Amino acid sequence: MVNHVAVSGGFTALKHRYSCALLSRWGRVVRVLIYLLISSCSAFAVQAQAQEPEPPADGVYATSLTIDAPLVLSPFDLPGTTIQLEVVLFEQPVLGIGTGSAVASLVDDRGKDLLQEERDRLPEIDLYFEEMFGMTAGERRDTGHIIHDEVSAETDWGFITVPVRTLGLPSSDATTLTIEGTLEVLMVGEDERAVQMEHLQYVSLDPDRSNYFSVEGEQVTCLRDAYDASTDVSEWYCYGPGRVKRVEVVGQEDTPPPSANDRVNLVVIGPTENLELSFIYPVPDVTELPFALKLGLGL
Repeated sequence: MVNHVAVSGGFTALKHRYSCALLSRWGRVVRVLIYLLISSCSAFAVQAQAQEPEPPADGVYATSLTIDAPLVLSPFDLPGTTIQLEVVLFEQPVLGIGTGSAVASLVDDRGKDLLQEERDRLPEIDLYFEEMFGMTAGERRDTGHIIHDEVSAETDWGFITVPVRTLGLPSSDATTLTIEGTLEVLMVGEDERAVQMEHLQYVSLDPDRSNYFSVEGEQVTCLRDAYDASTDVSEWYCYGPGRVKRVEVVGQEDTPPPSANDRVNLVVIGPTENLELSFIYPVPDVTELPFALKLGLGL
């Protein structure tokens, strides 16, 4: 079965249920629209058209939509509707979205409420999971229908990808879906906070490999960027999901500023063993971004 999806924001795609997913990425200026035509057999044709329209205005867009209606219920193949949202805030540093983000409404043009259908189906699905696996489905009950562990942010470019999932399905004769909600966008603020943890004491930095640290449950990677043998000063680049502004060596005085390389955010004087590190993060500013989008189904 092939579902044709026309999505708000100028994106269209054809999706095969088992073998194809819409791939859609924003470029800084150029947006490429790819139309995938896939038959129910193995033959397919691909037609790609590149164009250079004006960049979209800041806001929330829908970039893909997937409808899953498996014939047999399984923990790995649940029915439902998945919508990929893209937050566009050009060149405004972003960190992600807050836990207060939520989809408030998802209805089709036949009046069917997909979020209500999920609420109606959860007892049935939970019973199935309990009988088969001794567990419940736990499908997005308290996350505003947002898959938070799959949210990704391109911090410096101002893009955030937000997957939305519900167990509800549109009516068979529906032609559009309307989704409404609010996203709490976490912007990079001016204030800072320091993270010092017990396991970040007496650590060593190996200049010849990547150094990994767990900071508040997120992996931070540090790489040596430069070394000045005459002063025994090494410069490092540390990065992770939470946008590390800089890393400081606790107790190290008279730390010189980084060299011309803008990405350096840790400077170590002398030996790089038995250090205590303090990771400095920006305190996010929260901006609420309401959205209302209509998505064509073409079913």
